[in-house]
Amino acid sequence: MRIQSVSLALASLLIACIDPVDTQAATFIVTNTNDSGAGSLRQAITDANDNANSPTVDRIEFNIPGTAPHVIRPTGSDYDAISDPVIIDGHSQQVFQGIAVTAPI
Repeated sequence: MRIQSVSLALASLLIACIDPVDTQAATFIVTNTNDSGAGSLRQAITDANDNANSPTVDRIEFNIPGTAPHVIRPTGSDYDAISDPVIIDGHSQQVFQGIAVTAPI
């Protein structure tokens, strides 16, 4: 009986190590109003699209320092199409003005 219990425990541990499941949604933070690069909305959209294999809905939140209002405008090409469900939460910015998209897109 003891051998069976130890074998079952080892089998469970092995399965957990082989098949880890990460079910947490990724959160991407926009930290500037730049058109591209780290911390930009464009980069957050790209990162969310790249995380398409996640079984959960990702989030894009805003934490842009400095005096509001903060305006984000694409200066070059259009943003990439959003190819995987994501919540873009404009209300996450402390001083929020404007329209926020808070439903999955």
